[in-house]
Amino acid sequence: MCLVLLGTPLAADELSDTEAKISTLQKSIAALKRSIDTFTGKQKRLKGELRAAEQRIRTSLAELKETRADLHSLEQTLAELESRARELEQQRLAQQEAIAVALRAAYRQSKQNRLKLILNQQNPADVQRLLKYYDIMSQLRQDKIDRYLATLAELQNTKREQLAARAEQARKTKRLEAQHAELELAQQERREAISELEQRIGDSAQKLANQELERDKLQGLLDEIRREMADLQLPFEGQPFSARKGSMAWPLAGKRLNAFGSRKPDSSLHWQGIVIQAEEGTDVRAIHEGRVVYADWFSSQGLMVLIDHGERYMSLYAHNASIYKQTGDLVSAGERIASAGNSGGQTDTGLYFEIRRKGEPVDPAAWCR
Repeated sequence: MCLVLLGTPLAADELSDTEAKISTLQKSIAALKRSIDTFTGKQKRLKGELRAAEQRIRTSLAELKETRADLHSLEQTLAELESRARELEQQRLAQQEAIAVALRAAYRQSKQNRLKLILNQQNPADVQRLLKYYDIMSQLRQDKIDRYLATLAELQNTKREQLAARAEQARKTKRLEAQHAELELAQQERREAISELEQRIGDSAQKLANQELERDKLQGLLDEIRREMADLQLPFEGQPFSARKGSMAWPLAGKRLNAFGSRKPDSSLHWQGIVIQAEEGTDVRAIHEGRVVYADWFSSQGLMVLIDHGERYMSLYAHNASIYKQTGDLVSAGERIASAGNSGGQTDTGLYFEIRRKGEPVDPAAWCR
């Protein structure tokens, strides 16, 4: 894995050690995810279907975004080509008229018998001037014709480019429609998996047991990451995480739907983070510089990003629609890392956000302004 490091560059042996630790971390996480999947039978199958559907949604959203960007670029190109074609057509008409005027003037001059006019001159200087005049007029006419031919060639080339751009636009539009259909199918599969899971879970006692199990899964993941990354240094020179308490921006703007530490509805468990309401696709940004130590789908957290900020601090961003970073990537404060969504079986869209120190949750409101 190739890492692009910010701040102080790492020595070759440090970089090798970093890559080795991240590789080990990825293997540990993969093994952990296999071992903690304690669901059995139909419930395990439904969880797998939910994960697959949300991964497909993630891929479809990324492809849709890329295709929309391509179409936007094509529309700009077509607008520029159409503008240039109009300019060239106006230029062609003006040049055509100029050539017509020049040819009419040449015709009138030819009727005066150029040779007779020259021979009637008695002064050699006058003869020389007339010859020069006729040469200049002839060259000017030729220049007009040459420019006209160049304009015609450019106009034809521009029209060919327009046709190619329109054909590409039609292909991209068709691809966009197919991607929309794929996204709708994945979303329908997701809804069906969630509905079946809710029916399977059943009563409130079972729901609480599942919530406790999901909490323990997440804690197990965080503990594993802390063990693997404990002595790995971050190559940044900015302020440490602890020095920015109360001054960091929230990962996105939106209404906060719960208070840290408050009791969850219909549960004896308490909130360990903050749910921030947001429209699907809203950019999620890192609150501080750090290294991504997890970027994947994880059980009820859905598409989740974990960032190690050093000093044993980590931030967690869950229920995303898309993830833009990979494990091992370095990010700066305010950098886009994901987009808000409802993965993990959520019904509402937004972001679930935690800050942890030594694996223990702390109130994000004390850290973000």
